Amino acid sequence: MKIKIIALSIGIIGLFSCKNKTSNEYNRDYTQGVIIVEEGLFTGGTGTISFFDRTQKLMLHHVFDSVNQRPLGNIGQSVAYNTNQVFIVVNNANKLEKVNRKTFKNEGTIYGFQLPDEVLYFNNLLYVSEWVDFAGSKGNIAVIDPHAGTFITRIPVGITPSKMAIINGTHLAVTNSGDSTVSYINLSNHLVEATLVPGAFPNSIVSMGGNEFSVLCGGIPSWAGSESAGSLVHYQGINVVGKMIFPNSTDHPKLLIKDSNNNQYFVLNNSVYQQSSALSNLTQTPWYHSASIYDIYGLGFDPVDGLIWLSDAKDYTSNGEVYRVKTDGTLLDQYQVGIIPRNFGFLQ
Repeated sequence: MKIKIIALSIGIIGLFSCKNKTSNEYNRDYTQGVIIVEEGLFTGGTGTISFFDRTQKLMLHHVFDSVNQRPLGNIGQSVAYNTNQVFIVVNNANKLEKVNRKTFKNEGTIYGFQLPDEVLYFNNLLYVSEWVDFAGSKGNIAVIDPHAGTFITRIPVGITPSKMAIINGTHLAVTNSGDSTVSYINLSNHLVEATLVPGAFPNSIVSMGGNEFSVLCGGIPSWAGSESAGSLVHYQGINVVGKMIFPNSTDHPKLLIKDSNNNQYFVLNNSVYQQSSALSNLTQTPWYHSASIYDIYGLGFDPVDGLIWLSDAKDYTSNGEVYRVKTDGTLLDQYQVGIIPRNFGFLQ
């Protein structure tokens, strides 16, 4: 979530500049494909949704507002889905939109969130991380019954909770970058079972199978005190079984993901690195780099095509771009999308 103060007129131009499809083209089946969540301008703008049809290699822009004849809201944040519905978190509007997975028509809106960030669907429930405020208060994981549209409970966690991962089907692990902790939540009772301390500023997390998971820590940036390097920490349950610290104090990695072979990927110095989970040393060679990319803002793996997706936020006021990269690190293609592309939903 980048805070940019932009004039309303610019927001209006950005909203409609890439609407180049006729309304008939939005009457389609959205069950399979890739959803791109775009934040939009922070002030005076609206989040948007692009949709990529894998078969036709077609990128549709402004899907939510074209289908539903209203804007998504400020700002688009994250997405999850089940068999029948897609769930879109809208941060500043403190809401979650439910749309039909096939038609993308709205099927309800859940209000009452407190600065929601990431969303995860598991076992018929939605888990939404909430920042609560920008003043350093501890956040929550809101547990939602998406069918009834009701809040079941709120689980108190650390400061600025964000990324989440299901561990072994029994626990939920949540990164809290604001106090450099990970909350380890028992899903049977929705209580925090342990508070882990992996390293400074944890920003992303992936489940590696069974009770194993990895946490990527950004380290302390120069503006936050004595600068320190990030780290990649491996857990079995609540126990650390490996920790690799990046070599330079200016190394602040982000956006940890994995592919279907448990290879891990992260972003460092605007390049993507591939890390085998079996390696004891951090890789030093970029897996993918393009000088034309201004700022890698999102990273994801499409299990259908076996491709890595990354997004470029550009200048945070213009339309961004997404890149599809093969597993050998070569670029397949790229597409223009909306303003500040942040998150992906790989429908399969």
